[in-house]
Amino acid sequence: AALASEYGDPLNIGKLCALAGFLHDMGKFTVHFSDYLRSVVLKKEAIRPHIDHSTAGAKYLYERYWSNQPQDAIRSYVVEIAGMAILSHHSGLHNFLSIDGRVNDYIRRTVEKELPHYEEVVQNFQSIEGNVERVDRLVDEATEELAAFFEKVKHQTMERGSQRTALSTVSYLQKLVFSILVDADRTE
Repeated sequence: AALASEYGDPLNIGKLCALAGFLHDMGKFTVHFSDYLRSVVLKKEAIRPHIDHSTAGAKYLYERYWSNQPQDAIRSYVVEIAGMAILSHHSGLHNFLSIDGRVNDYIRRTVEKELPHYEEVVQNFQSIEGNVERVDRLVDEATEELAAFFEKVKHQTMERGSQRTALSTVSYLQKLVFSILVDADRTE
C-alpha cells in the first residue's frame, strides 16, 4: 500500500493506489492459505487447485461500498478501479468495461464466484484494529482524489476540444492503477 501510494502520489491518485495495495492480498488471510504456502514453499509440494487470493479484497470492496450503499458514481468508480486492479494483479487486467450490456468481470467475480474461505478472511482482516477504519478512510480519500481527477480531465478535455469519453478516461486510469499495483507488488 505504501509503495503503491508513493507511485500514485505524483499523479494525484496515491490514495486510490494505496487502497488497491492494501487489499490486494487480503485473500491470503486464512489458515488454509498459510498451510498452502508451507506445503508449496517449504515442502515443494504441487498443490492443486490453486487458491484464489485475489478476489477477496475486491469482493470486500464490493460488499462494503457498492452493494450496500446508495450509489455515488465517483465512489463506484473507486471501488471498481481498485477492485479490478486487485482481481487482476496476478493474471493480467480483466475486462473492466462492458459496452454490450453483459456483466463485467468485476461484478461477475465478486458476486458470482464462490470463495470457500471468504468469511474467515473477512473475520481475520476485521479483527486487526484499524483495518476497517483504514479502508473507510482510503475509500473516502480516493473518492475525493477521483472527483478532482475527473474535474481536471473535464477542463483539459474542454480546452482541447477532445471528444474523449468518460469511459475511455476511466479505462486509461484503470490501466494505470493496475500497473502501479503490479509494480509495487513485484518491487515489494
